[in-house]
Amino acid sequence: MALVIWILASLLFAFYLANFASYNKTYGSLGGVIAFLVQMDFALPVGTVAQIVVIAVAALSAAAQVGVSTSVLILLLAILLVAASATLTLAFGLGGRELARELTAGRYLRGAYHVGQEISFDGLRGEIISFDTAATVLKAPGGQTLRVPNNRLLDSVVTVNDGEPGEPEPARL
Repeated sequence: MALVIWILASLLFAFYLANFASYNKTYGSLGGVIAFLVQMDFALPVGTVAQIVVIAVAALSAAAQVGVSTSVLILLLAILLVAASATLTLAFGLGGRELARELTAGRYLRGAYHVGQEISFDGLRGEIISFDTAATVLKAPGGQTLRVPNNRLLDSVVTVNDGEPGEPEPARL
């Protein structure tokens, strides 16, 4: 049954090309992409969305060739694309805000402190082992490894302990 539908669709498409439009003038390189995407088997839901977009573009092009006014449909499609783009922009912007905060704090901390310094803050104490992308790694006096988010260090009062444990130095922040 699927083979019969595929053959019928191919014949109708060939009839359309022969009688209504010049394939190269109408579609150009987009035609090759459309033909390729229609035949691909996409995973859901991306595949379904891609197939709907391809069919919509082909339908709009066919309607324009026949003489149907498509300006309202194109305007609606443009509004939908702008809304989808704005949604994705907000989602990534708001979702990445915390990571951006950690990265910025890490950049500042790399300039304010150096590996090997002993610091204390919020009841924690340790030697700076490394600065990761979003966290600072400390080695606590008991041998534990602490991974502290950069933002926590930036928001805390940090004491740099260069001397003996009883001689704290004022924070450099």
